Amino acid sequence: MKKPATIAGALVAQILTNLNSDQMHLGLPGIPLHDPCVIAYLLDPSHFIGRYVNVVVETRGEYTLGATVVDWHGNTGRAPNARWITEINCELFFAHLAQALSRLP
Repeated sequence: MKKPATIAGALVAQILTNLNSDQMHLGLPGIPLHDPCVIAYLLDPSHFIGRYVNVVVETRGEYTLGATVVDWHGNTGRAPNARWITEINCELFFAHLAQALSRLP
């Protein structure tokens, strides 16, 4: 990876490096980047793969209170209400992130 040319880029690179080290220590493959992915999706959803499913938040369960429940197979008969993203074009995402950071001081 090329060294960031801006202060903002260097800070973000350091944050991501530190977070990734923490995740690897826990045996996880990488770090979730929820907020930047939302913005990337809004700018160009074609770089994401997912499917439309019914998603609800369980509010009455004794053991699942607050859990996000995804009906992958249509078992509930409820209409899909969300696009659940399962994949992203990582190379393109990071290229766009680097481009955006290059415009900051």
